[in-house]
Amino acid sequence: MQNKSQNELLRGISNLDYSAVQLHLNKGANPNFEYPKEALNQENETQLSDFYTPLELLLFFQRNYNSENPKTVKNIETEVKIATILMDFNANPKPALALATQIYGEFNNVNTKKSGCKELWSKLFYQQGILTKNYAKFPKTILNQLLVAATEKLDLQEMNLLLKSGANPKVKQLKINELLLETVSESLEIITEIDASPDMNLLKKIEYLLQLGANPNYKIPKKEYQNYSYENQPFSALRLLVFSISDARKTNTNRDLELEIADLLLKNGADAKCAMTFAEKRHGKYNPHNELDYGQKLLNLIASEIKT
Repeated sequence: MQNKSQNELLRGISNLDYSAVQLHLNKGANPNFEYPKEALNQENETQLSDFYTPLELLLFFQRNYNSENPKTVKNIETEVKIATILMDFNANPKPALALATQIYGEFNNVNTKKSGCKELWSKLFYQQGILTKNYAKFPKTILNQLLVAATEKLDLQEMNLLLKSGANPKVKQLKINELLLETVSESLEIITEIDASPDMNLLKKIEYLLQLGANPNYKIPKKEYQNYSYENQPFSALRLLVFSISDARKTNTNRDLELEIADLLLKNGADAKCAMTFAEKRHGKYNPHNELDYGQKLLNLIASEIKT
């Protein structure tokens, strides 16, 4: 059964039949299977190896590219789709990338009009770079796309690597303000284990987002509170922490983390006066001499940052 799937995968690639390739990958065909050189079935081709992976075969099947021929241009588009789904199923781009270098020379010297290979080769090159975390030759546009994806997952190590490689921290699609609020909200989730340690990784994420330029005073849009008085809502990160004061289910583990986050936000310019106004609407006039519970600690912290 496996051999049949592999043969059908080969047939799909040689016929540039995307649906067939997708079908047989889903059936379990190996995207890294090594086909013997006879699988090329092309005359006058220099054989560079005795075996070829599906991605390598794609390179051979498109070598008669003609930029003036709509059919071959369409073929390239299909090949890129097939290469993409092969790599989605964990096909290793390294052998194909090495083969492309043998055929055409270094990646940056590809002559698109003659080879028709650049888009397919780029897909292989970037995927190999992603797998090896080597972004040295990536253009800014690709780096920025990867940064957006890494930021959405809050993958700090990947974000840092991409920024060092030249990604733009101010790229428009980078919704760091929204992510800051989401991360603060995540920190407010109930920790039920009395002896659990606070998730300090959340604190690191918030710190990193602030370093990237997230606004500590970003507000949830008014439209999100259509049926409520906006001024009475926890629409900012610091207000979310104030809102959490009245939750009696919280353990000391929660509270320690929340105080650390509040301190970090205030040190980065969070609006203490706005948060205190919200706190006094919910809990009455601030009194620095109240019992020193969590709520009082938080309010003392906020009060210390209000400019008189």
